[in-house]
Amino acid sequence: MSEDWAGLAAGSKINYAQRIADLDKQIEARDAAIAAVMVVAAKQANSMEAITKATKTLDEERAQLVKMRAEVQAWQAETEAARQRARDLQALAGLARTRLHGMSPEQQTEILDLLDVRVAITGPLPKVRKADCSLTRWFRERNRPVPILTEEGWTRVEPILAAAHQRKRNDRLPDRSVLEAILHKARTGTPWPTTGFQSRYHRWVATGLWQEIMELLADEKATPVPAAGALPPLRIEGHIDPRLVLILQCGFVIYPAGSSTGRRR
Repeated sequence: MSEDWAGLAAGSKINYAQRIADLDKQIEARDAAIAAVMVVAAKQANSMEAITKATKTLDEERAQLVKMRAEVQAWQAETEAARQRARDLQALAGLARTRLHGMSPEQQTEILDLLDVRVAITGPLPKVRKADCSLTRWFRERNRPVPILTEEGWTRVEPILAAAHQRKRNDRLPDRSVLEAILHKARTGTPWPTTGFQSRYHRWVATGLWQEIMELLADEKATPVPAAGALPPLRIEGHIDPRLVLILQCGFVIYPAGSSTGRRR
């Protein structure tokens, strides 16, 4: 959203500095050519007329190159200004992420009004998945992502699982398969493969083993927990009201002209 607002084209990778350097080289080449032509033309009888005639094309080419260089410089300055606006807006979004949580619902509504946020549903409502089970709630309530089990991670976890075997006679599922299935369910919100996986997870939680496993995998790569509810495809639009900057940075509410002055929140 910040790049759209700043007018930056997605994926634009134009190297303006390199383009300017290339144009400078072409201008220097034209200057050298003009100087060489002038030396030759100066030796003719009507030297001034000869010089003008001989350098006309080179002068026109040089003038075009100078114009192109000025345009590229202008584009470079405009793009940098747009990128700075995008960076400023991203910083503002980061500030909002922390400050909005401390605001009342009424204050949050006011911020959204200043953003003029509009949400349009663009597709059908998907089928509701049973993603918000006790497993995903465990991660969500602790604000933790779901780790991805690697060979190194399994090397750390395997000893404590081997030492805590409390399996029933009909429970022969391998520990690693169970752990990978649990993490897959937490990551995707899919149903339990069998009741055996679910009962093993609840047993690990009850004995404190699950917490210990997660601590051992805390440094592994991880993915976010799936959303608690099913949402349809959405298009979210908005614009930036300059007053929002003052509200988030300074804590002031700006009222329309003729109303009472802004007060500190």
